[in-house]
Amino acid sequence: FPADGGPGGFYCVTSSTRGCYASTRTHSSCPSGSSADGNDCVRSLTNTCPSGYTRSGTTCTDTYAASDIIAQGQCNIASPATEGCLWCSAINVCISNATSCPASCLAAGQSLCVMPTSSCQWCSIGVCQNKTASCFLSCLAATVSPSVCAASSTCKYCSPTSSIGVCQPLSGTCYTSCLSATVEPTVCGNSTSCKYCSIVNNSIGVCQPLSGTCYSTCLAASTEPNVCTGSASCKYCTEPSSTGVCQPIAGTCYATCLASSAEPSVCDESAACQWCGTPDSIGVCQLSNGTCWATCPPATNDPQGSKVCSISLSCKWCPASSGGVGGIGVCQERSGTCWASCLFATTDPSNADVCGYSMECQWCPSSTSIGVCQPNAGTCWATCAPASDDPLGSGVCTMSTDCKWCPTLNYCTERTRNCHTLCPTVAPDEPAICQVQ
Repeated sequence: FPADGGPGGFYCVTSSTRGCYASTRTHSSCPSGSSADGNDCVRSLTNTCPSGYTRSGTTCTDTYAASDIIAQGQCNIASPATEGCLWCSAINVCISNATSCPASCLAAGQSLCVMPTSSCQWCSIGVCQNKTASCFLSCLAATVSPSVCAASSTCKYCSPTSSIGVCQPLSGTCYTSCLSATVEPTVCGNSTSCKYCSIVNNSIGVCQPLSGTCYSTCLAASTEPNVCTGSASCKYCTEPSSTGVCQPIAGTCYATCLASSAEPSVCDESAACQWCGTPDSIGVCQLSNGTCWATCPPATNDPQGSKVCSISLSCKWCPASSGGVGGIGVCQERSGTCWASCLFATTDPSNADVCGYSMECQWCPSSTSIGVCQPNAGTCWATCAPASDDPLGSGVCTMSTDCKWCPTLNYCTERTRNCHTLCPTVAPDEPAICQVQ
């Protein structure tokens, strides 16, 4: 100290370990000394030393109590006593100049971070942060500060350029897509690139890009098979073993479109099918390139056969028997009649369609024939008179829309004509009858 003849200031202990200290001793360290080198007091003659000092020859020595340097001036005030010390203004600590000053708290290790004078704090995720900032309690929470995450000793930053933009523990996964992060909803939800479409929020439990759709149902997700498959609540029914639709995990993967008729909405959303709904069609699930039949009878000709008719909401299948006797093989309205013969089908309200589309019959229209449903092997008579000799007898004439049977002379004539009872009277009026008879 100057009052004691010394140079004043703060000193580094000369020992095997060199450090920077501040002297707090108040009594004279070098009474009447002529010089000092930071440790030793030198005078021409020393007989006694102050209390606490040790005399060695003419030198009084003492080990000073060390205290922390808390300001830049204390770090290098005395030369050569503090040579080798360096003040780091970025973090407010005095260190050995054998090392470099960290540029910020983030760059500082734990030992510098926890020094009493440091302007930094050591946080639980293994990173040094400025005391003015709050410590993140988890790696996920540090997602908002990628630099803090990257500097942490326990975390890693999964960059959005190669991952989803989230801070994960060192043992965590850097997911390459939002979809793959579905297995960790909290990771997805905290990322900068993704959002979690939660089941509790009326979605399907999947991690989607921020611009992606949170589908409200599995069916709605049918347009994105990978999203469906990656979700927590859905499964994708792939083609060709199924119809290409997204179903709930407990839902049915129908093997065919026809089978999907049980669930019209499932049919309508599938990639392979189309719903042919009423009243414009017959209420059946058809292949996407199939025909949506407007009425039941034309569906008789569907390439998939009677199954289309049988499974539809509006129709029923009327089986066929040879020659139409016992059944005519046609797709009929559910409220319609399954006719036991072609002739009987003439009375159907949609006789031309029911008969014409049936497997066993043909429609003989009034425009070219007598308006009757005949077996495929039967004859479409151009007029009533020749029908008198039809193999099916008077039934063809009786059932036709244009003719009637005259029982006395057993012949078929137009409904507009009178029935003759005597051959002499019929001959002039209908000579063809005589020829037929």
